[in-house]
Amino acid sequence: MCFSWHELFNNNIIVGVITGLITGLFTGMYSSFVVTRYYIFLSLKNEVLRTIQRINYQSADSRLVLSNSLDIGNLLYMSSDFCRLGHNSAQSVTDNLFKEISRVNIQAGAGQITIDEYAKHFLDWQQSARNIAPSKRQIFFFF
Repeated sequence: MCFSWHELFNNNIIVGVITGLITGLFTGMYSSFVVTRYYIFLSLKNEVLRTIQRINYQSADSRLVLSNSLDIGNLLYMSSDFCRLGHNSAQSVTDNLFKEISRVNIQAGAGQITIDEYAKHFLDWQQSARNIAPSKRQIFFFF
């Protein structure tokens, strides 16, 4: 028994397979789009955290000594990247972290802050960096 092409395409199985392939293609492309955008955000967020964690501080002769604090300026570049990607709240948090770290580092250099106070700020900065959230609109939508 022979089937014509017309009868073959009217078959529900063939239509289902073609529909499944097309749907699978589009959902796979969308999923990879979302994962890529989230990965880029997460990489930038982790870079903010690592920049903060690289600050070394210790007490020497009743003074607070900082090292690796020059990397803090890179937070402005990361903030700019968040802005370019459309994560405005993440940009704001990163800007505030830069301002706060710079302010406290100036106080530490002038001997106006103890190591215990600096340690508390250090932990707060890391917590703020860990709590940076993406813009769901920028992650899930094309526009």
